Parts: sequence; structure tokens; C-alpha cells
Amino acid sequence: MAAGMSLFSISNLNTRPAFAVPQSLRFKAYRDKSPVGTHSVDVQSNGDQMKVTINIDLNVSMAFVTLFEFKHDCEEVWQSGRLVSLRSKTNDNGDKFQVTGKATPAGFRIEGPGGPAIAPADAYTSNSVWNAAVLQQKTVIDAQHGGIIGLSVSPQGAQQVTVAGQQMPAEKYQVVTPFVAGNVWYDEAGRWVKALFEKDGEQMEYRLVA
Repeated sequence: MAAGMSLFSISNLNTRPAFAVPQSLRFKAYRDKSPVGTHSVDVQSNGDQMKVTINIDLNVSMAFVTLFEFKHDCEEVWQSGRLVSLRSKTNDNGDKFQVTGKATPAGFRIEGPGGPAIAPADAYTSNSVWNAAVLQQKTVIDAQHGGIIGLSVSPQGAQQVTVAGQQMPAEKYQVVTPFVAGNVWYDEAGRWVKALFEKDGEQMEYRLVA
């Protein structure tokens, strides 16, 4: 592959692609070389309906003192490629949030700590990193804190990454939201395979294990 050539690019996503059923994914999270938790995406499909369960459990400690803790459990139901319901619980360093949402004729209605909000009917969520089509979005539903937040995406080019001990080409993107920033990588099939995130001053690497 020529230097700088993309496996797929945001320009290719200007027209929303067909919604592809994702694979279940499991990442181990590391701070430096130390494991600090997991991030899993479990997918169960039934016809044109899909339930996606996201579980994030991160804990950074030093000398028995917790420096950073983040736990997030979310269930999303998608029908024909559109989000129809969402419910989540989050513990963000002791701050606890609950978010619910459902599809309505006016759009996707979100109920969170900041009150109700209406997102477009075809909106993605902040958890939707498992679907590369999220890269074309300018805003997403905040599945952790509620409301609608901005999403900035910048392509960084193709790189070789290690997945389960094997080298493979992947496309790197820088992503920024009000709560987290970092980089994500997708393989040639559009599968999420790696991430580097910074949140509350802590940097973590996601390594795909299954």
C-alpha cells in the first residue's frame, strides 16, 4: 500500500453506508504497561433488530489510592440500522449518571441529568465506535452523560497495528468530544481494532483481545 493511502476515508462516508451488523469485541485497557480494565461490546441479532451491550470498567490506582475510576453499562437496541432505545448507568470518578432514550416521531428522545433532548432519528451514540460509520457524524447522543455532544474527526492515514499478536494494516482517526479525546484504528473491514484515549489526564490504550 502506498504511503498515505487510506483503507477507507471520511470522504467515502459522505453517503451513509448500509448499516452492517458488527462483531462482538473485547478490549483490555492499559495505562503504560499495566492493565487497568476492560471495554466490551456484545452484539445479539434477531432479524433486523440488534441489541448492543457495552460494558466499560476502568480503574487506575497507585499505592492503594484510586486515581481514576470509570464504569459504564449500556444497552442499545437498533432496528433496521436506527437506534430505537437506550438505557445506561455510569460512574465517572464518583459522579453517577443514568440516561434513557427511545425513538419517537419527532426524533430520538434522550432523558439525562441535564433534562430531555431530541436527537435526529438516524443519530449514533458516543458508544458507536464499534461502527466506522460514526466517523461521518458531527454530533452524537451522549450515552454516558445525556444530551447531544459534538464530535470532531480527523483522518491520520494508514498504519500497521498489532492485533492478537499479528500485524495488520489499519486506518487511524483522531476523535475529539467534550469528555474524551484520542485516536481509533479500523481494519480493512471497518472493524474497530485499537484505541488510545485520554480522559481526566489519564492516557489509556485499548488492545483488542477478542
